[in-house]
Amino acid sequence: MPADYVMRVGIAYNSCADEFFGVNSLENDFDLWVKEDVPPWFFGFTFSSVTLNNEVEMIQAPSVGWNRTFLIQVRVKGASALTYCHSEMTEPVAIVWDMYPDPQVIGQ
Repeated sequence: MPADYVMRVGIAYNSCADEFFGVNSLENDFDLWVKEDVPPWFFGFTFSSVTLNNEVEMIQAPSVGWNRTFLIQVRVKGASALTYCHSEMTEPVAIVWDMYPDPQVIGQ
């Protein structure tokens, strides 16, 4: 991420629709992680959505003042096994990210 930029990252994933009751259930709870790509012995920035239990999750990583490289990771909460909806054999996950100049820094 360029210096003085803000990064937004989001995921959206499947909820399982109940054909009889018309209610969606969240079969899997994914967590979104944005981690600074640094050597293991160095403490880097980490942002996560672990407190959310929703099929759409967002993170906004603030400007850190210098160029950084980040990794975007999606994990199943609590290292649970992946549960499929009905007879589906996959779990579609959409990931989107965006960067823009930090208005608090640019405006100074």
